[in-house]
Amino acid sequence: MSNISLLSAEGIFKQFGKQALLHAVNISVRKAEIHAIMGRSGAGKTTLLKILAGLVSVDSGEVKFQEQVLENPEEVLIPGYEELAYMAQDFRLLKNRTVEENLKDALLAYNSDFSQEQRDKLLHLMRLVPLKDKRIELLSGGEKQRLAIARAMATLPDVLLLDEPFTQLDKATRQVLMDALKEMNAEFSTAIIFVTHDVSEAFYLADIIHFLEDGKIIQSGASKEIYRQPANAQVAQLIGLFNMIPGDLLKGEFSHVLSANKIYGIWPEKIRLESAGDSAEIILKAEVESITFMGNYFLLKAVIGPSSDKNVLYVNTREYSAKEGETISLYINQGNLIKLDE
Repeated sequence: MSNISLLSAEGIFKQFGKQALLHAVNISVRKAEIHAIMGRSGAGKTTLLKILAGLVSVDSGEVKFQEQVLENPEEVLIPGYEELAYMAQDFRLLKNRTVEENLKDALLAYNSDFSQEQRDKLLHLMRLVPLKDKRIELLSGGEKQRLAIARAMATLPDVLLLDEPFTQLDKATRQVLMDALKEMNAEFSTAIIFVTHDVSEAFYLADIIHFLEDGKIIQSGASKEIYRQPANAQVAQLIGLFNMIPGDLLKGEFSHVLSANKIYGIWPEKIRLESAGDSAEIILKAEVESITFMGNYFLLKAVIGPSSDKNVLYVNTREYSAKEGETISLYINQGNLIKLDE
């Protein structure tokens, strides 16, 4: 994969009124890479995506495509670029038309041979062949989303930008769409940038994940890097690392290497209910508050710390003998603790 940036944002600032939406944002996307943008509601994700698509202007900074600075949308007759295909949450399809007619419309500027070849390829990749003669109003939400992505990809853009493409989809339909995007990325070497609230979508699809908080990117990296070391408590919560233990509760023989004034995270599957006989093991006394069957494991909710300042820990386990209300021992290997910044 080339190290040359295909699409980049450099020092982007954006403000609406007195509210700063984006602050010194930098992103670099290479050909065929998949990037996810995550963050809480109002963090600036959609604004950043529209800026990268050339649809929203910046107050300062630059967006570059193939090393060329993109003009602000008010400086061009029609905002946007054909090389950068943007699909909004309310994907726009031609009503009273069939699936294939929608694709044909997107390819009107091309000769009939290319148009037919491209339609056939996209219908196959997006699992739309059985639906090609179906009218738009008869499609499900997931089918409409797949068609909207196919339309966006019809003219072979270099970058596909998607704003929460998997919302309101059931689990099976979401998986079909994610697999189709992976296949399309491999087939066309199209770079993909998508906004999501769901870390499982980001981990499954993205090469690089960017976390926005209050308009700033607080961490960027590959999913494995972020899983092993989230930058701070905000990123930890966004990726589902809800077990956060104040250092002063991790007492004992490791007090000399653990900071009492720091917060430590640990994944639920890394907490044991039985000792592993490890010399680096920390033992915490906890009260079982609830036990929930989750399908292929049980989720134990346990409470540690004094009654005046309780801390909740979640434990994933396949087997257990504890009962609600009982006091149990939790075993944590010190090496599985993740030191988090505030």
